[in-house]
Amino acid sequence: MVKNGFRTRYFISFPIGGKKVILRKKVRRYKCKCADCD
Repeated sequence: MVKNGFRTRYFISFPIGGKKVILRKKVRRYKCKCADCD
């Protein structure tokens, strides 16, 4: 496995004070180096 950049994931949380809450999280992406994976 090798690192393959980042992707931003969005999670919708419970409303706080009547406003919609969206959490953003940076998630690392991985890629398999072996030839059999593709």
